[in-house]
Parts: sequence; structure tokens; C-alpha cells
Amino acid sequence: MRYLKSPLIPVAIISFLFILFQWRTIARMPGPGTDFSIYYHAAGSFNSPGSQLYSTKTTSFDQYLYPPPCILLFRFFHLFPETAAYILFTGTMYICLIAALLLVITLSKIDPAKTLPLLLFALASAPVYHQASLGQINSLVLLLSLLYLRLVQKSPAWSGALLALAIWIKLYPILLVIPALLSLQGRKSILYCALAGLILPVLCLPWIPLHHYRDFANILSALSQYTSIHIINQSFTAFFMRAHLPFEQSFQWPNVYWVPAWVRVVNYLLLGLVILLAVIQSYKYRAFYLAGFLLLAASALFSPLGWGHTFVLCLPLWIFCLEKLDTSGRSSLPAYSLFIATALLLLIPVYNHPAFSDHWPAPLKALYYSRFFFITVFWILFSGYPFAKGNLTRD
Repeated sequence: MRYLKSPLIPVAIISFLFILFQWRTIARMPGPGTDFSIYYHAAGSFNSPGSQLYSTKTTSFDQYLYPPPCILLFRFFHLFPETAAYILFTGTMYICLIAALLLVITLSKIDPAKTLPLLLFALASAPVYHQASLGQINSLVLLLSLLYLRLVQKSPAWSGALLALAIWIKLYPILLVIPALLSLQGRKSILYCALAGLILPVLCLPWIPLHHYRDFANILSALSQYTSIHIINQSFTAFFMRAHLPFEQSFQWPNVYWVPAWVRVVNYLLLGLVILLAVIQSYKYRAFYLAGFLLLAASALFSPLGWGHTFVLCLPLWIFCLEKLDTSGRSSLPAYSLFIATALLLLIPVYNHPAFSDHWPAPLKALYYSRFFFITVFWILFSGYPFAKGNLTRD
């Protein structure tokens, strides 16, 4: 009865219905996810003599933009017909996600009785749906990052190797080295991460020549100057740019805009504040895992391209904070209402554009169409609440 009174129960029921609808929608898609198709064909053409991975002639985001070693993962899936490869890839990402979420529950010391409701919510969340429908790889990155957090104090060598692999798939987990600097075992893991990070390109040399790394660095530098203001971009940069342009443009694609230098500076300053908070959590409260959750969330918030699917990396922080809100405010109507409202907003796909919203005042539009950004910022601030002090430890 105690758990039946929790807001987790209605959210879990609604989440289950969302999952059924989402999987039905994905099953009826006319073909593989758009992003997966791009990576699949990039892997296929990469096998040809003189093939290139990156094109610096355009600022288009519709191309292969992962680090070079990641193409070998898609080369494996290219062994199968495209539709079969997409199904296999999507199933693999769901398995990785479930494993990652179980790690979050373990690291956060959450009551096992809450596991199923939290899993249902996370699996139904909009970022996971975006990832599955597009064919993205964030679940694997999240799993590797959380394994790093789990092993960093017990096995620096393995944790460092796993973090290096995560970084060579997507660069975002590189932020996780920051709280590791505060402990001896953490510093050892960073050394192993650097060593593994150098060895991996050498091992990949038979398939990936070194000039591809130079091309990747060049395109990354070029595209970092731009963003898309489409509503599927939930980053701070996109939110700010949308506020200074006609809002109707937010529903067009690709909506590529150059980002003023001062906006990039503000973006980095805000990222620095989150990093500082993570360091404080890790050092003062010994909340090492929570520091990792904060930094994974920050990577989605402050990337110029914080696509909706990238917010899969925010799930550890969302789950941690929702569970603590449930535990600390179960008898409070405001806390109950906040839990329900926040969870439901995170279930709605970011590209959702209800017609009646066109008549909303501009501030309400800004809130709704950047809801992942604002909710995650709120959870970052909420994570500093005193209940976090002793909840997560390095041990």
C-alpha cells in the first residue's frame, strides 16, 4: 500500500501505455531510422578505396559525425540487410539501456521495489523513443559511462579502458574525468583511459587511416560554430537562439545558424558552473556517482546540438531526482504534483507541436519547446538538496 500511494505507480502505468504506442509506431515505420540509415550507408561506402568519412564542404548535420573508430561498430551491422540491421541495432540499444538503468538504480541505492516503475518510465521517455526511432547509439555510450563510474574505484584499468571506448564512440563522456581527478584511484583510471585512448586508433589502423582523425577534428571545429534552432535541439544554445528569431522558424529543418562568439562563451561558463557543482558533490559530499550523473546531463545541455535523443544521457540524473522527490515528498501534494507533471512532460516527444500552442504567449512557448533543457537544469539544482549528501559514495 505504501508504494501504491507513490506517484511512481500512475507514471508507470502511463509509461507502459506510451511504450506500447511507441513500439507500434516504430514497427510501422516505412524503413530504418533516418540516422541509422546515414551511418549504415557511411559504413558501406567506407569500405571502398579512397572513401571518406567526413565532408567539410557543408555545415549539414545529416552525415556521419561520430569519431572514426565508431564506424567499425556500424561496419558490423552492415553485415546484415539494412532493415534487419536496424532491428538488431535497436534491440541491442534497448538491452544496453536496461543494463544501464539497472546500474543507475544500484549506484543510487534505490529501493529495489521501485525498479520496475522507474524502468518503465525511462524506457517510455521521449529521449529513448527518439533514439529508437532514429537509430542512435546513446544507450551504449551511457552503459559504458556508468560501468566506468561503477568500476573506477575498484578497477582503474578496466574503468579507464571502458571510458576510452565511450569517448571514441561519442566525445561527451570525456567530462567524467574531472571528478576522477579528486581521488588516487580516479587519477589511475585517467592514466589507463589515456593509454587505451591512444592504443585504440593504433589497433584500428588496418581499417582507419590516421587522416580520418584529422578530418574529424576539422569538421568538429567547423560545425561547433553552428547550431540548429529546430525544437528537437534542446540545448542551451538552441534555446537562446530561438528566443532571438521568429519562433515559427523553430519547426523548420535544418535551421542551421552561426552561433555568436559571446553565446558560446556564456554556454561554456554555464557548463563550468555545472562542473563546479559536480566537483563539490564529489569532494565535499563524496557523491562521486552523482557527480557523474551531473556531467553526463551537462554534456547534453551544453552541446550546441543537444538533440532530443542525446538526453538519454540525462536519464541517470532524472531517475535519481525523481526517486528522491518521491521518497522525500510522498505525503506532500505539491511534491506529488511536481513528480507527475515533470514525468509526463518528459514522456512527450520534443517535436510535438500541438496546434493550440500557437496561441500561447512567447514565454510559455519557450518553456514548453525547451522543456528538456529547463527540467534538466531544475534537476541539477535539485540534486544539491541535502538528501544527496550521503546518498552516493565512492565506496
